Amino acid sequence: MAFAGGYTNAMAAGSFLVGAFGTAVALYDRMQTTVEAGYANDDFSKNLITLLGEERVALAVKRPEALIIGDFPAGRRNCPAYKSELPPSRH
Repeated sequence: MAFAGGYTNAMAAGSFLVGAFGTAVALYDRMQTTVEAGYANDDFSKNLITLLGEERVALAVKRPEALIIGDFPAGRRNCPAYKSELPPSRH
């Protein structure tokens, strides 16, 4: 999906992704989680502390056929059942 600034692999609004994630993907831990705390510049005199938390992981798709990507129907908002789920308007 492209946008004005370049490329993103975020899903667009109105899209979905479902699947057997335990079978389809593997999560690899590339670095143990680390948390560091410290002071920067004049933080000590301001009674502030800086926290940094990091973890490096990689997600590998092993079986893409176990995942389904799609779009929700565009006409959902015009459906009477959907409108009955909405709270009454306060205009």
